[in-house]
Amino acid sequence: MLDDHKEIPEANVSALAAAAEKGILIVPASGRIYRYMPEPVRSLPSARYFITTNGGAVCDAQAGCVIYSAQIPLERALQVFDHMKALDVLYDCYADNTRYTERSFAAKADDYFTDPLMNAMLHSYILKTRQETDDLRAFVTARNGPVQKMQMYFRDREERLRQLKLLPELFPDLAISTSLPNNIEINSSDATKGKALAALCKYLGIHREETMAFGDGLNDLDMMQFAGISVAMDNADPLIKESASYVTASNNEAGIAKALEHFNIV
Repeated sequence: MLDDHKEIPEANVSALAAAAEKGILIVPASGRIYRYMPEPVRSLPSARYFITTNGGAVCDAQAGCVIYSAQIPLERALQVFDHMKALDVLYDCYADNTRYTERSFAAKADDYFTDPLMNAMLHSYILKTRQETDDLRAFVTARNGPVQKMQMYFRDREERLRQLKLLPELFPDLAISTSLPNNIEINSSDATKGKALAALCKYLGIHREETMAFGDGLNDLDMMQFAGISVAMDNADPLIKESASYVTASNNEAGIAKALEHFNIV
């Protein structure tokens, strides 16, 4: 939905508004928690339901409630922390709809976000939306509850690929995905965008054949596999493109609008 400058192309805004006028529900699906989604996304026409934290929750913004939730149990989260501490990574976690990281994160972060676009996102968004603590594992232990999501950022891209293969073996009960070139995201196995979309469809009485999903990252894969029509952005991961019903233009070229036009929805 967003271009590389984290803005919604005007053509996407117009196309989604036209779809909403036809009674189509617009459901943003993100790795972010609801309150950290960009305001233009939260205010889209008919956007009442939001899939957040990679499917860790489905929020009804109008009613102010959560209709689906899946979190990582505390004991498992602590085991993941122990694994992450042995790696050359920065890490954070989400709990109670808040992002937490260690105070040392900001001082080291530029070394892990060397790509110019990624570095711009680091300073404009990531560093501004974290609550800091001295020791994240100790904080989560004292909090004594489950966490919504855990995340690692790598400067060694080869190590990231190794961990993408290793983590599912070490933690088969967790969902391992990625949405950025330098990250790995960890959720409950029940916290995927596909399972969240399935839960929302059941809640609303909508058949999966009546859904269309757009995606670009691996954390979109099972959502696209669930949806009646799946659309990959031109800038998507190759695996996403292979699994899609249709490949549209990139996020910088209003690919959502062009796909809605292609399928004669608007």
